[in-house]
Amino acid sequence: LDVTNPENVKAAVDEILERGPLDVVVANAGQSIFGAFEETSIEEAKALLDVNLFGAWALAQAVLPHFRGRGKGQLVHVSSGCGLNGTPGLSAYSASKFALEGFSEALALEVAQFGVDLLIVEPGAVSSRFISKGTTETTKRLPEYSFLSGQGKAALDGYYASCAMEPGKVADAIMAAIEDPAHPRRVLVGDDVRNPVRTKAEHLLALA
Repeated sequence: LDVTNPENVKAAVDEILERGPLDVVVANAGQSIFGAFEETSIEEAKALLDVNLFGAWALAQAVLPHFRGRGKGQLVHVSSGCGLNGTPGLSAYSASKFALEGFSEALALEVAQFGVDLLIVEPGAVSSRFISKGTTETTKRLPEYSFLSGQGKAALDGYYASCAMEPGKVADAIMAAIEDPAHPRRVLVGDDVRNPVRTKAEHLLALA
């Protein structure tokens, strides 16, 4: 499924609905690009947002009429810890996930009256092929940012090798949240997400 093609997304959803109703739809397609902000072209950033943001956007728009018609349904948007805290070398990825968080929060409030729930999932590092297969590097390189981008994806590979959790942990957290009668809006998975969020929340509260 090419999530950057809304017509393709709608056709896939329509095909699935011919076999029966949908209860839960998970938007998990994602990519990333590594490089300093100044090294990331607008074209590279747009291509990333096309997958991470507008892919989920198109999927939600394709399935919501079905959910509203049934008076129930569960959307799950897989965000990231980078959607809560900006990460050096991942400015475009962070931007895509911050945008996903924003539209998901607004959408959740719009569709709650129709019996539709929306869960935002914020995992930390996950032991998958996301870095090796789903992450590219910016084409441009600036010597001033060699401390960051000069390491290439090796910096991420090292972090993931030491900190990444098994994918099943994220899947279990999603299932638990879906089955929770309280219908949580968010679920954070991994201490590498929780700890920075606590720090940011404390800072924001100090400003309030």
